[in-house]
Amino acid sequence: MSGYASVEPKPIKLTAEQVTELAAQIGTGTVGPPGPKGDKGDLGVGTQGLAGADGHTPVKGVDYFDGLNGYTPIKNVDYFDGAPSTVPGTPGYTPIKGVDYFDGLNSTVPGPPGSDATVTKPAVESVLTGPITTHTHAYEPVNSNIQVHVMATHAPSNAQKNSDITKAEIEAKLTGELSSHTHPVSGGSDPWTRIKLATDFITSLATNANVTGLAFTPAINKTYLIFGYFLLRTATATVGARPGVSWPNNLTDSIMRMEASTALTTSVIRTWGLRNTQNATSTGLATTADSHWGSLDGMIITSGTTSGEFQITLASETAGTNVTIKAGSVLMYREL
Repeated sequence: MSGYASVEPKPIKLTAEQVTELAAQIGTGTVGPPGPKGDKGDLGVGTQGLAGADGHTPVKGVDYFDGLNGYTPIKNVDYFDGAPSTVPGTPGYTPIKGVDYFDGLNSTVPGPPGSDATVTKPAVESVLTGPITTHTHAYEPVNSNIQVHVMATHAPSNAQKNSDITKAEIEAKLTGELSSHTHPVSGGSDPWTRIKLATDFITSLATNANVTGLAFTPAINKTYLIFGYFLLRTATATVGARPGVSWPNNLTDSIMRMEASTALTTSVIRTWGLRNTQNATSTGLATTADSHWGSLDGMIITSGTTSGEFQITLASETAGTNVTIKAGSVLMYREL
């Protein structure tokens, strides 16, 4: 070839031993069939997803509506409680028209009153099968009078009527003494109202002081009789205790007399024409350790505008010396 020197190949010379060895390695048998085709490498496979849950067809008498599977409750079998529909339900209840309503939990809760015209006897009887162990309506309250009457022993049919019982028959049964009995007070109830002084009233004032608790408020357009009895005392025998009266306003008319001891055998009296606050002018009491006489009697006639209290007062003859109307003194009055 152009540009290259030609080289003659040289034969290889082998020894007999080399030829024998080479022949053993090459072999002289026939060519065998083609070997099997090599397997193709596997493709990578992703993780298999979990199988989706099969839809559930609710079974009558077993399942109920849970708001997920769109199951219509079966009459007398199912109810709705919002739980999965694969949980066995409580036996259902068919609401009665006009009686029950559905509250989202069960249909056995009594509903608002319905129209009686919409509830028929066959409709109720078709639901109320078998014995009734519970109900949802209230019993009528027990009438204790009726219960007592029903349970009480009744008189026999031949019992004597009250209208036929005679006085002699009653007296024949009433033997022995009566342990207690009452009779009405002859002449009716006591018309007098009494005010009893609860505690001693003491004053050293020479002016008329209201005796706490010895007063009353007369009603309008009335006539009253009034009496009083007063236990009078003084701290000094030569100083008199002087009971008096303070008047209501707008009286129609009145007469009044107050008397008070001034010694063991004498007393002074005050009478009123003009209704101003005055007293019986005692100048002393016989002793200091005992109570002495004081009294009041008279009447008043009120008008339609009378107001204020009829009030007993007390003054000391001499300012600074204690005089007393003792507890237990009484003012009493009655309406005519």
